[in-house]
Amino acid sequence: MVETIEYSLVVLTSILFAGSGVYLFTNYTQRVSQTDASATFSSILSAAYSSLASNSERRVVLFLSNATISCQGGTVVFESGPSRVAATIPAGCDFSFEGVSGVRTLLLRATSNWLTLEVE
Repeated sequence: MVETIEYSLVVLTSILFAGSGVYLFTNYTQRVSQTDASATFSSILSAAYSSLASNSERRVVLFLSNATISCQGGTVVFESGPSRVAATIPAGCDFSFEGVSGVRTLLLRATSNWLTLEVE
């Protein structure tokens, strides 16, 4: 009887540790995905502001995985997987690119307080 209780405690403890490990790993991968999306969006937004400030074009080379990049009414939105980030820029814009994957060059061009995007 004592051996059965000891065995049950060992199995239960092992299951709890395994479960917490899976939870921590899942939480970690979600955090990494959110951080990656934020960093990518930061690069895009930085290029957009730089382009607007100098009324010129900026190129950003990024690795994207099934990403959506859009802008409407001055709100730039970047989505990749479950992560979604958005920010407002002081310019007009109207573009949308969906399912962008691989190494891509984003060409942000500002003219007369209007921002455009080309994906190469």
